[in-house]
Amino acid sequence: MTINEREKKFLIIGVLAAVLIIAYHLFSYYSELKDTAFNYRSEKTFMLQKQLSKIQEKDSIQRHADEIMAEITKFEKLFLKGNKQPVAAANLQRILKDMANTLSVNVTVERALNSSETMYYRTVPIEIGFISTTGKLKDLLIKIRQSPYQLNVSELKVRVKNISKPEDINVTLVVTGFIRNNQDKDEEKKEGANVT
Repeated sequence: MTINEREKKFLIIGVLAAVLIIAYHLFSYYSELKDTAFNYRSEKTFMLQKQLSKIQEKDSIQRHADEIMAEITKFEKLFLKGNKQPVAAANLQRILKDMANTLSVNVTVERALNSSETMYYRTVPIEIGFISTTGKLKDLLIKIRQSPYQLNVSELKVRVKNISKPEDINVTLVVTGFIRNNQDKDEEKKEGANVT
């Protein structure tokens, strides 16, 4: 079978058109694939940078958490010894009596007052009464302030026997210490219910 010149030209043009169409489709497919790969790479690079920044922040967050834990430990040392209010009250009474004895002050009244409770700690107020001079009272207040525990003087009553000559004074002092609030109250109630 012979192909004439005209048909040859038509076939060559047809083959060239088909090659051009196929090349165009291949080029557009390649450019779409290239754009998709570039976008995918950009997204992955962004995600990796974000994750790297989180990893780098982890060290600073850990340092910050360690600083907070050290601060909490420091503040916990300010609480009185004893988890229960009566134990802490007895401990605070002993501390106050020892402070007074070092100054040769005779404590005549000692009693634990009702405590109050907040979310994180419980107050332990102790009332002491004694007869002293103003100098010894000042020294006792300084000792209370310099105590390693967080002690607050919440009430101070001073009565003078002789107004014209105020040598001996009656002092009633309410000193408040703090203990951690007991977190296990519900567990204790359950244990108490199981025992009975």
